Formats: sequence, structure tokens, C-alpha cells
Amino acid sequence: MCCPSDHTTTYAPLVPCDIECPEDNGYFETEACSSTFCSCTNGIGYEQECEDGLVFNPELGGCDWPYNNPDCAEFTTVGAK
Repeated sequence: MCCPSDHTTTYAPLVPCDIECPEDNGYFETEACSSTFCSCTNGIGYEQECEDGLVFNPELGGCDWPYNNPDCAEFTTVGAK
């Protein structure tokens, strides 16, 4: 027996990006210091979300800690009160 008969899989709907893909393929920032980014394939973009605590780093082209992202400098000042 492969799978339990009561097993169902639910997929999250694809959400189109609010930006136009700057290139046909790749990952692109939607706004500075955001956990949301645009994943483009053949010029069609869909929103993706970084894991909790991470933001999209445009220099890396992927999710990263906010202190590594130059766009987050105002949010990650060391020793700020």
C-alpha cells in the first residue's frame, strides 16, 4: 500500500509578483529589506517568501540574515538604543 486513503496534499496558490521581471530568469528584490522576493522563469514572476527571520539579499540572489543585507543597514544598526 502506497499511501493512506485519508492523506491529502494542499498546495499554496501561486501569487504573481507586483514587479515586472527585470530579466527572464532569476530571483529579484520586490522591496528593500523584505522577506518577499520575485522568482522569475521565462519572464513570468511569482512571489516567494524567505524563512522566518531572513530577508532577500539582492547581492546574494537568495535569503540571508538582515545584517548581511546592505538594504537593511538602517534596521540592523549595532548598539542602537
